[in-house]
Amino acid sequence: NQVQATFFLVGRWVKGNEKEARIIAESGFEIASHGYSDALSMQEASLETAREDIRRAADTIEEICGIRPIYFSPHRGEISAAVLKAAALENNRTIMWTVDTVDWMLPGVDVMVNKILTQAVGGSLILMHPTEQTAEFLRQVIPRLKAKGLEPVSLSTLLCPVRNPKE
Repeated sequence: NQVQATFFLVGRWVKGNEKEARIIAESGFEIASHGYSDALSMQEASLETAREDIRRAADTIEEICGIRPIYFSPHRGEISAAVLKAAALENNRTIMWTVDTVDWMLPGVDVMVNKILTQAVGGSLILMHPTEQTAEFLRQVIPRLKAKGLEPVSLSTLLCPVRNPKE
């Protein structure tokens, strides 16, 4: 569909799926961090623990994908002062989504499409996961978003639309 997107990769997943992670990066998609371990409760993590998780993810992503992420999104949206500070200390901007497909619950493609088409507006950050329903969801929702005048773009393009962030 010739659209941009930002993939928030989990460091542990990247380590176990190096080929797939490289394909995402080499395909020109923007790469960001979703931390190293989704088992860690960021809300309860100390500054040091959160910082180590963010750093470890960034190191892994850089080693395998050749890109050091500048954006970080915590699992389950768990945020605290320690998480925000840890991300900042690792030169990451913390990013949260505005519309959730809840695809991880496998609600069905029609439910996800309807939710996104009724809730997405210009500037929306749509949260998705790689589930068995995601590919069909994308096939259906992207043309319909475009028909509404909404163009899926990377996070960098959304935040700074007047210049090419890869320059």
